[in-house]
Amino acid sequence: MQLMIPRQQAALPAHFGLRAVEVRNGLWRVSSKRGTLLGHITVERNGTDARFVASRMLGRTPRKVPMGTFWSLDEAIQAFVTV
Repeated sequence: MQLMIPRQQAALPAHFGLRAVEVRNGLWRVSSKRGTLLGHITVERNGTDARFVASRMLGRTPRKVPMGTFWSLDEAIQAFVTV
C-alpha cells in the first residue's frame, strides 16, 4: 500500500513569514518574503509514515546543509524561521 500525501497547492499560504512552493510532488522550495531562496523540503516515505526533511542553502552556492527531519510540513517550514 502506498502512502498518499495530499497534494498541496502550488504555493502554500505564507507560514511564519516564509513562502513554500511545491515544485514537484514531494519537493517544496522555501523562500523569504523578498524571494530569497532559503532551501528545500523533501518528503521521505517509509511504509505508512512520511517525514519532511528540511535542507537550507549554504549562502549563494548550490550546496545544502541538512536542518532536520520533521513530522509535518509546517514544522519543517518553521525550521527556516531562524535562517
